Amino acid sequence: MKKQTVGALALSAALAMGMAGTAFADPAAVVQGNATDNASDTAIENTQADGKNTGVGSGNTEVYLQAVTNQVNATIPLRVYAVADIDGGDMVMPSAASYKITNNSTAGTLYVTQVQAALDNAGAINGWTGVATKEALATTSAEKAVFVSMQPAGIAAPWALTSGDSTTKVLSPATATGAASANYLWEVAKKSGDAGTESAIQLVGANSALGANIDTSMTYENGSAVKFMNITYTVSMKAHEMTAGTTAG
Repeated sequence: MKKQTVGALALSAALAMGMAGTAFADPAAVVQGNATDNASDTAIENTQADGKNTGVGSGNTEVYLQAVTNQVNATIPLRVYAVADIDGGDMVMPSAASYKITNNSTAGTLYVTQVQAALDNAGAINGWTGVATKEALATTSAEKAVFVSMQPAGIAAPWALTSGDSTTKVLSPATATGAASANYLWEVAKKSGDAGTESAIQLVGANSALGANIDTSMTYENGSAVKFMNITYTVSMKAHEMTAGTTAG
């Protein structure tokens, strides 16, 4: 059986996320570090009546607001690799243990609000087409037809990242879960302790025959694997705007 490293799905899983490693202010640390201005404490003064202290006093505290933005601080693999049989069949995909979103923020939960998958027909190898189900590959005569799905941890059923009528598939809460009231696909809890909180994603793929312009000498090791898909994630840390949908992580 001839196996081919197909652009590792080169899932070039581009993180439309606000990108890894962005620094941000932890609101709790900001407040605790600047909680009071003791250098200019105001005395609580006794009130007087007829020139005598009454035993009743009053004082004043001015309350100031400092606004912060919880910036995204998360990572996802830039590239992942899949291996496909040049004559068609199931792809060997990266495991959920290696493909994951990691929330490195201690400030709050990360909400995945959209996933967009696009077949890469702008590269040296083009002509990729998507099918909506793995079973559809059995009836297609097209070369380089692919089916890819994803299933985040905690989600009951996988979501197809390919479709039969477009080279781009967009997953939103309404399309993925059928819950129009939800506005996020899944959530990743904030960082606790030294390590970030991980949300594993299982990818599954299959392909038709790849054709003569893809040869079995292309591998990850020699840097010749061909990219065939990009996956872009859109996320938010604005909890007040989030409506509960499905959760994971």
